[in-house]
Amino acid sequence: MSYSVQWSPDCDKVRSQLSSGRRRSLDAGVASIARDPYGPGTAAMRDRDHRQASAGEFIVVYQVSAGLMFITVVRIV
Repeated sequence: MSYSVQWSPDCDKVRSQLSSGRRRSLDAGVASIARDPYGPGTAAMRDRDHRQASAGEFIVVYQVSAGLMFITVVRIV
């Protein structure tokens, strides 16, 4: 079961300014993370639920809310 994805306001703004191809790449990468937010290719940062991973051509930092089954993207690099 996949986690739902939320975008911080800053990330939503960055995402909306991307070209359609780059946005599809980011969305596909984040969708992959949402299927397994603790999986291979992800790394814990400050704690188990504060993580980073590649999403297409980007690195995203996200917070996992396991009990609620959602991730929040908080930074796009």
